[in-house]
Amino acid sequence: MRLLHTSDWHLGRRFHGASLLEEQEASIARIADLTREQAVDAVLIAGDLYDSRFRKTFKPLVRALGLAFKQR
Repeated sequence: MRLLHTSDWHLGRRFHGASLLEEQEASIARIADLTREQAVDAVLIAGDLYDSRFRKTFKPLVRALGLAFKQR
């Protein structure tokens, strides 16, 4: 079994008030690409997946995460 170990994504976090949504979506897409390229069986996310202070941004991030991995 091949695992990709990641941690502390903090999805939804902002940087000095600026949205990082595009960068976070690109990172998720890159992780999904790596799972395909390296024939990864499971992705382990150790640590904080979401930044709880920014709950209202969760919906588009969850959608991006699902779409990126669905293509596998």
